[in-house]
Amino acid sequence: RKREFMFKKLVAGSLAAAFVFSTAIYGQRQMAARPTESGGVLSPEQAAFDVLHYDLALSVDPTAQTINGVLTVRAQIKGLQKQMVLDLDTPFKVESVQLEKDGKLEPMKFERTDKQIKISYLRDMKLYEIVNVRVAYSGKPKVAPTPPWVGGFVWSKTADGQPWFATAVQNDGADLWFPVKDHPSDKAETTNLHFTVPANLTAASNGRLESVTDNKDGTKTFNWFISQPISNYNIALN
Repeated sequence: RKREFMFKKLVAGSLAAAFVFSTAIYGQRQMAARPTESGGVLSPEQAAFDVLHYDLALSVDPTAQTINGVLTVRAQIKGLQKQMVLDLDTPFKVESVQLEKDGKLEPMKFERTDKQIKISYLRDMKLYEIVNVRVAYSGKPKVAPTPPWVGGFVWSKTADGQPWFATAVQNDGADLWFPVKDHPSDKAETTNLHFTVPANLTAASNGRLESVTDNKDGTKTFNWFISQPISNYNIALN
């Protein structure tokens, strides 16, 4: 009986601790700002393609706190839809969307909604066909109000005054800083990342650092390769 009593007491204590912890997390998620919508039920347009590869080339201006990027997504068609829909947070302007094929770029029509890019295919797609879609965008990413609970970019400085910044989007999704299919069910098989920053900084990210390019204009580009599937909210720039 004593053993049974101790077991019940332990279970009750664990449940109480879990309740307090989850309540604290919820409370912190509500401090000053609400999280963005992420995950949930996929739309038919997003369920109709499977991401195979992301290639992100991104330039960061720490002084202006802006980013300028080009995201190329390689995807396989899994359902017959007229559009590909990517998620991208509100602050960003989409300059162009292009189909990349045989080394050539062809403009694609798109509609920029509040938090998405609705891209119209140039023709009827076939099942299991591979497409490469290139999105150019720029803007001032949302500053994380209560990282990591409610995310975005974190801009700061080191003790000696050098710029320091990081992404904190674990709860909100990578659409806070680049176009993406913002859903945990679809991980790119591989990812290439090319981060251009002032030459006195180092851009740290996921995977393996393959090379660093001196652009001879006061900037350097750090080229990273992720060889395994990864949830987009875990892709980081620091």
